[in-house]
Amino acid sequence: MGAQGCFCSVGGVPYVETLKEAAKYAAAVLAIGSCAAWGGIQATRPNPTQSAPIQQVIPGKAVVNIPGCPPIPEVIAGVVLQYSLFGKLPELDSQGRPSRFFGKTVHEGCSRKPFFEAGQFVEYYGDNASKAGWCLYKLGCRGPSTFNSCAAMGWWQGLSYPIQAGSPCIGCSDADSWDDDSFSGFSGRE
Repeated sequence: MGAQGCFCSVGGVPYVETLKEAAKYAAAVLAIGSCAAWGGIQATRPNPTQSAPIQQVIPGKAVVNIPGCPPIPEVIAGVVLQYSLFGKLPELDSQGRPSRFFGKTVHEGCSRKPFFEAGQFVEYYGDNASKAGWCLYKLGCRGPSTFNSCAAMGWWQGLSYPIQAGSPCIGCSDADSWDDDSFSGFSGRE
């Protein structure tokens, strides 16, 4: 929204204007991806581009947040199908996300959870524990506090998800995840 929308424009038209026009007669708008749902990493303090989530751009319009970076395609399809088949939006959580897909933490479905419960953690990338598939919590994994179904569903027809690929969950589906990063020390503030 900053600099009259020039930071995000298509054909010289600020995307804010395109969004407002497209949403004018919509029953609801799907905010697909963390950038649409929360403003994305560019909205991290001090937010020099004045990036904003869709619900701030079109207040008063029903918005279903489907965050993730990237979002899970089956979640998008599930929301669209529910509305198409039943004529109603899914039940939403307090952050406007479909409860069915964002009702449990990544940790609850994580394949590394038994290692967490046994106190077996990776200490640094490349150690023997990482090669054995131990828990990534000490590397900053936010799975215990992040609500998303990536561990239960995987991405792209269950192919994989970050933790399975050896990367800690960064909490991409949570609002303000970049402004509240107690593990890495990055807080978006000087």
